Amino acid sequence: MIRKISSGITGVLIACLIISALFSASAFGAKQESFNWNNLSQSLKSVATIKVETKSGKLKEGTAFVALGEDLAVTSLPLLKDAKKVSLKFQSGQEVQAEGLVGEDEKHNIALMRLSSSAPPVEISPVQLTPGIPLQVAAIREGNFGFLQLTVAEVHKGPSGVERYVLSGQVPFSIDGAPAFDKSGKAVGMVTEEKRGKSTVYYLTPSFFINALDIASEPTTWEGASTALAKGGNQPRVDEPLPEDPNIVTLVEFLCDYVDLTTSLSIASCFTSGKGYLQGVPQIVYDYTAKFQLSASRLKGIETQEPQMAKFVKSCLEGAQNILMASSFYSKAVLTGQQAQNWETTAEDFFKRFISYANLSRQIIQQGTRDFIASYPSFKDELPSGLIYDLGVEKRPSIFRIGVTNYARDPLHIWYVYSGSLASSIGLHSGDIIKEAAGRKFGQGDNLEDFKLVLQENLGITIPVTVIRGGKDFTFDVTMPKSIPKQYLY
Repeated sequence: MIRKISSGITGVLIACLIISALFSASAFGAKQESFNWNNLSQSLKSVATIKVETKSGKLKEGTAFVALGEDLAVTSLPLLKDAKKVSLKFQSGQEVQAEGLVGEDEKHNIALMRLSSSAPPVEISPVQLTPGIPLQVAAIREGNFGFLQLTVAEVHKGPSGVERYVLSGQVPFSIDGAPAFDKSGKAVGMVTEEKRGKSTVYYLTPSFFINALDIASEPTTWEGASTALAKGGNQPRVDEPLPEDPNIVTLVEFLCDYVDLTTSLSIASCFTSGKGYLQGVPQIVYDYTAKFQLSASRLKGIETQEPQMAKFVKSCLEGAQNILMASSFYSKAVLTGQQAQNWETTAEDFFKRFISYANLSRQIIQQGTRDFIASYPSFKDELPSGLIYDLGVEKRPSIFRIGVTNYARDPLHIWYVYSGSLASSIGLHSGDIIKEAAGRKFGQGDNLEDFKLVLQENLGITIPVTVIRGGKDFTFDVTMPKSIPKQYLY
């Protein structure tokens, strides 16, 4: 019998030793004492057994853990297939219901559920792992909570970097959906299982994919309808193929020009900070405002009978009106300060209006784009790589700000490097075109987030980076810090 884990280091060590003997001596090994068992003991309070009742009446069990919020839990997405009712039971004996999904990543088999009551979340650490590193995986058997030590055996990389790790060790029962912890007691990913004949392969999905989940405000219930819809709120996702409409090109061009205008205003604000306003309005503001005005006028000419597209066009035009107002107030603020040779009250008032209109415009464009993509998910494929992040429609997969702006239609071309940014500290320059990093080549279909993920996967390591600078290839070494400084984290 496995004893129930009691509080404190002693209880954890006893239970872990018992589980280790059951799972095989090789599962724990000599490195056991290097783990922070006090932190691991606290982490177990966030782990639960998950029971899934399917629509066909079958019962499935696995593991879940609270993360990203006190009322949110992560588990393996395949566990929830055809779910009718989902419940969780924690080490304390507390039982809660999962109300529905608020986030999912089908590629990495991650599901995020909304819980009916709260529990302490685990601390997630987006660290890079290498073969040979031991991890403690939460293990639950017959109501007893403990740990099973597995080892990173292989690293599987995709086009954007590390996709998953293969774990080795003997596992006598399912640990699907369980969190894996490093020596400090922080969660570094979620375990998923894949059947191959009579054997099972255990994968670890890195934690940065959990951090990258886009969390919906309302859960999708297990019956397939959102809570908001059940209350007479939002319309369901249409999920239809994108209509063959030449207006799609006009919409895409509009969004690209919108992002370029907002970026030019951001850069210009840096130029005119301090005493920079004395030099007047930067030319890029006039250039990109004029270009955007032309794009917005073309959008006005769209005629469509498709309701979702008509709604999206209306949102875009409303957002356009507000960003043009923002651009106008920015120019008035700078010109007022320049004429007075002082950033006085009137200039500051214009600048505040610029900020307000820019923020309002961004909110309108974000929501309009989200709603249109909810109906036509394939619209994302029409957008230049990375634009979905520049618009703020989806959460960036990386965990940090690098401190650059890029061109909407050329996402690897650095427009501007902000002073004091991480990009500045590692040697990137305005005008650089990112070509390669740590052996990973970048090209069409890649974006700045792909580059940032490579940096994120090589913390504490010196890697070669190649850019096109002044029309020629230029390679230099980049040494990333062992952890991302707090001021750069999202």
